[in-house]
Amino acid sequence: DTIMIMDGKVYGKPADIDEAIKFLKELSGKTHTVVTSMALYNGKLRYLTTRTAQTKVTFAPLTQEEIDWYISTGEWHNVAGGYRIQGFGCYFIKKIEGTSSTVVGLPLFELYDMLKEQGYSCQNARQNIRDTQLGVQQAGDQTAEHTGNHGHHQGQLGIPPLQHQHDAHS
Repeated sequence: DTIMIMDGKVYGKPADIDEAIKFLKELSGKTHTVVTSMALYNGKLRYLTTRTAQTKVTFAPLTQEEIDWYISTGEWHNVAGGYRIQGFGCYFIKKIEGTSSTVVGLPLFELYDMLKEQGYSCQNARQNIRDTQLGVQQAGDQTAEHTGNHGHHQGQLGIPPLQHQHDAHS
């Protein structure tokens, strides 16, 4: 989960529009720290890995007009601090020290590090994706042959999980 800390105060998700406006006014022109923690449990190995990532975000000074406009976008709903860096909230960010994925709520570097710790590897990811794409294409061709539909395959292209090193060597 993700929280924000500024001047010793913890900011979670705003409860309502008034609190979202208050959060943005307080963030205006200041630097805060976004903290995201996550846990990954591997049932097969019975192993739990945890990580916490921090990123400092500096907001530019905001006018009341900018705050009102941002609130009108609805992006403040259900997000720590009342803004989304991956949306219109990025317009107000003057500086970031760390990774934007931490601010989004899924620190990708830390997630990858956790997966490696649990024995997963991406060494064969490109080939796995090609094999999956080929398999979907072949399935679509077979469906077209059986149904007479030679248009686009309506299936879902899935990205395979990272190959687990313990499985790869079995």
